[in-house]
Amino acid sequence: MQPTPPSATVLPAIVVELIRGARFFALRYETFVTPAGDLADITREEVRTFAGAGVVLAPWHERARGAADALQTGQVVALDGSWELPLGPGFTRKLSLLLCREPQRAPVIFLRVSGCFLGWPTAYATPELPADAIVYAQALDFVLRAAGARPEQWAAMIDWECSPALLALHGRHRTLLHLQHIADAWLGEAVASFHFPAGAGLQRGTALQAALRVADVVTGASRGFCDALRREPVYRDLLAAHLQSELTRIVPLENAHFGALGADDCALADELASDRHHAGMVLAANIAARRIAYLGNERQRFRGAPLILCGGRNTTQHGWDIAIACARRLLETNPNFTAAFWFVMLDGDDGASRRLAEIADLERDFPRAIVRSDGSKAELNRLLAVADLNLCPSLFEPFGRCYSRTIIPLSSATDGPGSQIPARRPRGRAAEYHRRWHGDRTPAGWTVFPEVAQAHESTVNDWKELISGHPVAATNATFRALVDGYCAALLEAIDLRSQHPIEFAAMVCSALRIQREHSWAQSYQSMIDLMESGCVALA
Repeated sequence: MQPTPPSATVLPAIVVELIRGARFFALRYETFVTPAGDLADITREEVRTFAGAGVVLAPWHERARGAADALQTGQVVALDGSWELPLGPGFTRKLSLLLCREPQRAPVIFLRVSGCFLGWPTAYATPELPADAIVYAQALDFVLRAAGARPEQWAAMIDWECSPALLALHGRHRTLLHLQHIADAWLGEAVASFHFPAGAGLQRGTALQAALRVADVVTGASRGFCDALRREPVYRDLLAAHLQSELTRIVPLENAHFGALGADDCALADELASDRHHAGMVLAANIAARRIAYLGNERQRFRGAPLILCGGRNTTQHGWDIAIACARRLLETNPNFTAAFWFVMLDGDDGASRRLAEIADLERDFPRAIVRSDGSKAELNRLLAVADLNLCPSLFEPFGRCYSRTIIPLSSATDGPGSQIPARRPRGRAAEYHRRWHGDRTPAGWTVFPEVAQAHESTVNDWKELISGHPVAATNATFRALVDGYCAALLEAIDLRSQHPIEFAAMVCSALRIQREHSWAQSYQSMIDLMESGCVALA
């Protein structure tokens, strides 16, 4: 029996109404209901911004944390009907639909395909991701055709997982590809198993290469990221070397931060700004109260001490080797070191087990100054509320995501963090980047750039080793320069926090002001305006 073609398929009336009534489609591989990583937080903000204008279409990851609860509570409902989805010669799967529809939120239509989208019992368990990305594209194409989507409706998507979907819609809808990351994949082997004519480009290049060639509009996560893609060795010569010819038209958007400031933090920002003389005492009392609320019995251990958070999931990307080396050097060379390092890390990616063992060694050698705990989102958020400093020596970080409440970041002078952190006393190339992005803005953190006098080829080799996930050789000059830079920044930050509370409070006030000035509504409205103006020009 032949599957029913999309043109003859009858979808639930609510799905047809939502798709035909939308100005645009937001295609997302993960959502706030089916999270895998940081993009889940972004989609939570998107559905607020896109309310009344867009509809989100995403695969249903039934093993994702939160998926079962969403069905049980009624946040997501399964719709009537199922259809045979043709995937290849004699190869079909059952397609069904689910719907998340909440007040003042854009609706999310989930595509459930039998036997597919079964990854994500943890953030790293994605063995079928290449094939699933192609199945998602075929299911999406089927649903939009069956619903009678109009040519003037455009589609916006994020990162390589949505590249096959972009190819499927190319020619019928205008498309926007937004890069939140530079991760890429070769799908040529996977696409050969499907009947997917739109995916011919996937046989000639990577997923992002194919998508970048045909996307009508391309945007990036931050100004620093878009600049670094074509300037910094880690991107230009390594991670994005194969994309350089396609990146000339990328338009930067500036990401907001994961959580909007609450009323208490806004009141604190106003108080710090209005009474500079007492700002240090006000901030100290605020942090002390948070530690009582969030740390419980642990609070006695950190009473008054500067607390440095080292958190993040991808242990190579987030520069864990640098953070571990900094902690060991500072604790070994400074017997009276007053601060404590709190490592919050999720196991699972390449190199994580080795790094966890090294952190355990640190904790054994310096039990009063080292704490480690699991890398769950709840644990990270708990620490973000009580720590003073956020040590994030990321090797590459498009998104930036530098701030959370009163915590002060120490991060890269380039890439996403570089364009989001006005730095205190930046040196060398870090000072050049600071002047480009921030001028004379009040400092709100520290930034580091590895100053190394060596041939370009040696620098590229250094970065290649750094992002490999393997132990870094003692001869790696770039690694040594990064450790030197972050150690110097940490000592300055701890001194400021401990000995100059008024100046430190001024930096916190600046960080709070930055968070108030940026919102997801602004960022995504820029995306909508760019796409709609582009559609008019292209038409």
